Amino acid sequence: MGLAQFQAGETRLALRYFAEVLAADSTRADAYDAMASAHGMLGNQVEGLLASEAAVRLAPENPAFLSNRAQAYRRFGRDDDALADLDRALALEPGFVAALFNRGSLRFQRGDYAGALDDFSAAIAADPTSAPPYFNRAVTQEALGRLEEAKRDLEAFLQRTDQEQGAEMARQLLRRWDD
Repeated sequence: MGLAQFQAGETRLALRYFAEVLAADSTRADAYDAMASAHGMLGNQVEGLLASEAAVRLAPENPAFLSNRAQAYRRFGRDDDALADLDRALALEPGFVAALFNRGSLRFQRGDYAGALDDFSAAIAADPTSAPPYFNRAVTQEALGRLEEAKRDLEAFLQRTDQEQGAEMARQLLRRWDD
């Protein structure tokens, strides 16, 4: 019920439901993780991090919970902690696309373009239908001076995305790179 409410955009109702679930059973790591996502959607970053930390405390070997906590850590500038969680998530599940994508984004932000390229390439290998890793790999390719590879990745992104805003950004980059 709570996830359905959350997916329907009824975030506050979902939070109430997750709180009721946790009042009945405080060992439900999945409820803490869902609560963390709901808090994040509402901009309650501190509450989101606390819920995410509770989820990982209860299920320390869950790669999704680790990846989600990494994203919460990043919102607070705790990039070393985020990287540790992403590394651990990928040790548990090497082809976990979300963790690969998030670690690649963190590496790119830190200027580790080779590491970012490896992660985005691994995310694409794990799920060739996922559009976002192609976009981020294209930007990484550009940063490495590999413009032709970057263009191919943006073309692949455009074939896979259903997000008009992202598609427009990709078209603008392609026009800029062709000038």
